[in-house]
Amino acid sequence: MDHYSSLKKLLDDDIDCHFFDSIESTSSFLSDTPHSNRTQLCIAREQTSGKGQYGRDWASQKDGSILFSLRKCFSIDTNLNGLSLVIGMAIIKSIEAECQLYGLKIKWPNDVYFKTQKLAGILMENHIHKGFQYVVIGVGVNYQLDEKI
Repeated sequence: MDHYSSLKKLLDDDIDCHFFDSIESTSSFLSDTPHSNRTQLCIAREQTSGKGQYGRDWASQKDGSILFSLRKCFSIDTNLNGLSLVIGMAIIKSIEAECQLYGLKIKWPNDVYFKTQKLAGILMENHIHKGFQYVVIGVGVNYQLDEKI
């Protein structure tokens, strides 16, 4: 059984999962997917046009990064202030638990650093559609990068 099949079994049935070997951008894929109240998850081994804050490129390497985006529907009046910090803390706690790597810090508002190296980035985009807000949360964690990147 491959990793994606194993992950799918762990996830709630209310989450629609999309797995790609290679994709331009997991966030763009979910932004372009028709709106639904179901939570959408897109995971890829590689992004060829990953994006970061302010339209910057997000460099990653096939099988050297954890790349995923999640689209969640919220009521229009849900206050999502601080959500990127909560996600950043979840990334830090996960890395600490799984890798015993400590000393990670959040660089406001959406990056996780280890010492002077950027380890992870979070990109959040809101879309309003028919009285609901859809939030696409893109996460990239680089754990192995070629020096050319």
